Amino acid sequence: MGVDTVLGDDPRLTVRLVEGPQPQPIVLDSSLRFPTRARLLAHPRGVWIATTPQRDTDRDRALEVRGARLLVLGADEAGRVDLRALLAALHREGIASLMVEGGARVLTSFLQQGLADAVVVTVCPYYLGGPRAPEAPLPQPLRLRETVCQVLGEDVVIWGRLK
Repeated sequence: MGVDTVLGDDPRLTVRLVEGPQPQPIVLDSSLRFPTRARLLAHPRGVWIATTPQRDTDRDRALEVRGARLLVLGADEAGRVDLRALLAALHREGIASLMVEGGARVLTSFLQQGLADAVVVTVCPYYLGGPRAPEAPLPQPLRLRETVCQVLGEDVVIWGRLK
């Protein structure tokens, strides 16, 4: 997820309604705007923040003291965290699978670079202002394979592989 979600929603990203292992939250934050009072800092596994050398280094220590782990990676041409470098760093840490729960910018970046294997779309009966993900045109239309559709309460969940 991107830091804008942390700033706007202050999520916890914990497993609460079922038994299971806690996820490892990873936040993309190129300039290190992550708030020092965010609820994610209390996550049972700690939060990892992927950032760039162009970050606000004054915040490094304040976040690390609160339990955050900084992954300082190269930036892409737009100055954002290089997603391929992020995936390589996560692989070195033993993370082989990643669920990207992001806003339009983060989701579009993964899709445009061909870094997603599958897509899960949840359609709910609320109009929240229109679809924004993906944020920009993709190089080619997404073609889902092995598509599954399931109704969960009032929501419809559509899942499919991209590759």
